Amino acid sequence: MDRALPRDEDRLASGRRLIRRLRAVTSALALALATLSSSAFAGDPSAEELKSRGNQAMMELNYAEALSAYRSALAKNPSDVALHYNIGRAHQARGDYAAALDALLEFEQKAPAETKAKVPSLGQLIADVKSRVGELTVHCSTDVTSGTVLVDTTRLEGCSVAPKKVRISLASKSAVVEVRLESSAFEAPSLKVNVEGGGPPVDVALAVSPRTTAGILRVQATPAIAVISVDGSPKGNSPVELSLPPGSHVVDVHADGHESTRVPFVMEAGGKKELSLTLEKTPPITKRWWFWAGAGAAVAGIATAAVILIVQPEQESSKGTIDPGVIRAPLATF
Repeated sequence: MDRALPRDEDRLASGRRLIRRLRAVTSALALALATLSSSAFAGDPSAEELKSRGNQAMMELNYAEALSAYRSALAKNPSDVALHYNIGRAHQARGDYAAALDALLEFEQKAPAETKAKVPSLGQLIADVKSRVGELTVHCSTDVTSGTVLVDTTRLEGCSVAPKKVRISLASKSAVVEVRLESSAFEAPSLKVNVEGGGPPVDVALAVSPRTTAGILRVQATPAIAVISVDGSPKGNSPVELSLPPGSHVVDVHADGHESTRVPFVMEAGGKKELSLTLEKTPPITKRWWFWAGAGAAVAGIATAAVILIVQPEQESSKGTIDPGVIRAPLATF
C-alpha cells in the first residue's frame, strides 16, 4: 500500500498539469480568434461610420468623397432613407441637378412624415433643383448605330428614328444647348436649341446623311477679273467654291497685266480649304532685269562689230576674188 500512494499522487499531479496546459491553449486560441475578428472588421466600417465620413467630407467641401461614402452607407443600410437626402445634396453641390432631383424625389417618397418634417423647405428645394434640369427628346432621320450624339456635355450612344429622352443639368434656369452628331459614317448639321429648366421636353431632330469624303475648296483672288483654274481646268472668276476629292491638287490664277501664281495643296477627306490670293501687277519691260542684260549685250555686240570693221585691213586693189586676167564668163559688147 505504501508503494501505491506515490503513484496516485504522481497521476494526480500529471492531470493537474494537463488541465493547466489545456487552459493555456484555450486562452491563446480565444485571443487569436478575437484578434482575427477585430482585424477582419477593421476595414469594414458600419453604415453609421460611413455616414459620418460622408458628413465630414461635405463639411470639407469634398463632395465626390461624400457621395461615395453616402452610397456605401445606403448599400449597407437601405432603410436609412435620410441618406437619399444626403446623396441629393451632394449631387446638387457638384452641379449634377438631374441626379440630385432623382435622389430628393426618392427621399420625399420614402421618408416618413417625422423625417421630412426635419426638412421644412423640402418642397422649395426640389422646385429649385428641378428648375435647373432641362429635358430634350433627340432623334435622327435615319438609324445611326455607330455614332454618338452630344447634348451639351451629355453623350448618347447611337441615334435612332425613335425619340430618346435625355436630361441635362443647366447652369441657369434657361440655356442654349448644342446638339451634334459624331460618326465616321454619317453627318448631320449641329443644332442649337433653347432649353428651359423644368419646362416641357424640347424636340430635336437631326437630319442625317452619309458622310462624304469630298472636301470643299474656296478660292478668293484679287483682282476680281482673275481666272481661277483647278488642276488645269478653268473654273471662272473669283470667288470660286467647289467640291474636290481628297488628295493633291493645284490652283492656278492669272489675269491680264498681272503676274500669274500657282499654289499646290492637299485636300483632306471631308475637309475645307480656303485660299486668298493677290496677284502682283506686271512691271513694264524696262523694269525687267533681263531687259537691261539683253540691252547691254546688244550694245556690246555692236561695239565689237564696229571694232572689227575698223581694224579689219583693206584688201589690195590688185587682189580680188577673181584672179587677174581670168575671164569666167563671155563678155558682152554693146
